[in-house]
Amino acid sequence: MKKQILIAFHILAIAMILNAQTVAPKLQFETTSHDFGKIPDNQKVTYQFKLKNTGSQPLIITNVQAACGCTTPNWPKNPLVPGASATIDVEFNPAGYRAFSKTITVYSNSEPNSVVLTISGEAFSPNNPVVAVDEDKEKFKARMGNLGLVSTHIGFGNIFPQDVKKNVVEIKNMGTTPLNIGFFSVPDHITIKAVPEVLAPNAKGLIEVTFNGAKKNDWDYIFDRVYVTFDGQRNFDNTLNITAIITEDFNKLSDAERQNAPVISIENANYDFGEIKAGTQVKMSFKLTNNGKMPLVIRKVKASCGCTAAEPKEMVILPGKFTLVESVFDSTGRTGDQSKSITIITNDPKNSRSVIWIKGKVTN
Repeated sequence: MKKQILIAFHILAIAMILNAQTVAPKLQFETTSHDFGKIPDNQKVTYQFKLKNTGSQPLIITNVQAACGCTTPNWPKNPLVPGASATIDVEFNPAGYRAFSKTITVYSNSEPNSVVLTISGEAFSPNNPVVAVDEDKEKFKARMGNLGLVSTHIGFGNIFPQDVKKNVVEIKNMGTTPLNIGFFSVPDHITIKAVPEVLAPNAKGLIEVTFNGAKKNDWDYIFDRVYVTFDGQRNFDNTLNITAIITEDFNKLSDAERQNAPVISIENANYDFGEIKAGTQVKMSFKLTNNGKMPLVIRKVKASCGCTAAEPKEMVILPGKFTLVESVFDSTGRTGDQSKSITIITNDPKNSRSVIWIKGKVTN
């Protein structure tokens, strides 16, 4: 009898563990990369990245960001129920390119909360397919005057608040005179330098960027713009875009800490305000509950646009307690279908990035 009870207990424990592992949305792609092969440079191409929600909660894709303007993603804006499939359609404009490799970052309420997709290939001119290609001219395609860069975007991906990370972008002096390279409008959490500082004609070098998470003291997606100078001359067209996602380090949590962690729950996280007249303000209140065993800390609340304001009444919610997130949508200057989001960053290790969706229609 005791043996039967023990076996039943083990089966129940395993079932509980499996259930705990699946009580969350899960974004799964069939593939995260696609090679177009050889394509004409006068014709846009599209690829569909197939995805599925293999979890047991609705999957919300909060944003999809391409590394450059040559790539245009289109993604499902509505939550995907468990088991639902969809696609992220990526259009690439190869005009002016030869060999290419571009990334698209998908953000969602899955864990991990970001996935990087890659498209690659080689474009050719159908009118002049045999013209020799200057490899360096293609490699350093981004230009700031005579300075060629592999890219004007420097991405750090996920970074913990205590981390200091370094990244580089390759550069080349494509001109006939030396370039004395400097920078301005550099925020305190970023250190940036050119190596070497003076780049001789036809010489190659690096731009080194260091991102200090502690100095930034922020959460989630971070976007910074830094400007490049030549011989001390400022030009706001010479722009470097620096991005990072500051996320909490849950890797060091023990099993016991995870079992006793805070658990966020948002009531009515998909709110439809119906149809309203332009200029109307819609006031909403969302109930946020801590169903865990430790205090839930709200790290950050941000809306997708300035037309939406959101403010929690409390930033720390004790176990079993709740707070209200008061929100206002201002429809002034807007018409047609509206879809806005409020992102809430917390210390819930299973769902540190929660999203509230606000939808409706604005008429004149």
